[in-house]
Amino acid sequence: MGNLISDRKNARWFSLKLSRNTDAAIIDHLEQQENIQGYIKRLILEDMSRQTKPQPEPAKAEANFNATLELMRQIGK
Repeated sequence: MGNLISDRKNARWFSLKLSRNTDAAIIDHLEQQENIQGYIKRLILEDMSRQTKPQPEPAKAEANFNATLELMRQIGK
């Protein structure tokens, strides 16, 4: 009973409907996985990391800022 209360409070459930006719290859691939939930989570996390824009390194950002300031000073002369 305690797990049910904990799940309701701390978990979010998602389901996926796949057709045996049009999604047979996906179904077959998923059924070959040892841990389907872990496999799907890993795919999502990999996709999320690819979509995250890389942040400039602080040293490069400062160098770019300083170069821009120098150009602005030269233009102002």
